[in-house]
Amino acid sequence: MNPRIGAGDHGDTGLFSGRRVKKSDERIEALGTIDELQSIFGMILSSDLDLLSRDILANIPHLLFDISGEIAGEGKFHAENLQPVEIKKMEDWIEFLDAKLPELHNFILPGGANSAQLINLARAVTRRAERRLLPLKDLADLRHETFVFFNRLSRLLFSVERWENFQKQGREEKWEKGRVLPEAPEK
Repeated sequence: MNPRIGAGDHGDTGLFSGRRVKKSDERIEALGTIDELQSIFGMILSSDLDLLSRDILANIPHLLFDISGEIAGEGKFHAENLQPVEIKKMEDWIEFLDAKLPELHNFILPGGANSAQLINLARAVTRRAERRLLPLKDLADLRHETFVFFNRLSRLLFSVERWENFQKQGREEKWEKGRVLPEAPEK
């Protein structure tokens, strides 16, 4: 029998650094959320994306894997390709897309194109990943860019989601205060 099969049956797991930790460890929580985000990116990139959206998003899963290695490596591995220039590229894409989209004056609701909604789901999970990383912020083995990346990624995903909806449907569903459920029909 493979000695690795069942190694985590007692609630612990191994990090890339070789150390074993509880599966409830803050690093494992962050890694699990990033793993979930990776799965969503798989759905996004296999959906009917606008070509520009695909170009913008195609390398994000690679960066996420590198960041996972950094988190699990405890100082033995750094996501070398995650540099301030990559954060700047995300900011540039946000500005580019936002300049081409109608100015927002309302909150918008999830809806529209399926690809846009997958991107919206990724945005929400990115925010959770960012929250899961916060307890790790004071660890010396994680770089500032790792934390900034998730903040910018969620904002980039918001802009790409809006872009997808405008490319496919030409509109967004605006939130309207005070809307309520309709009355049920008589029995």
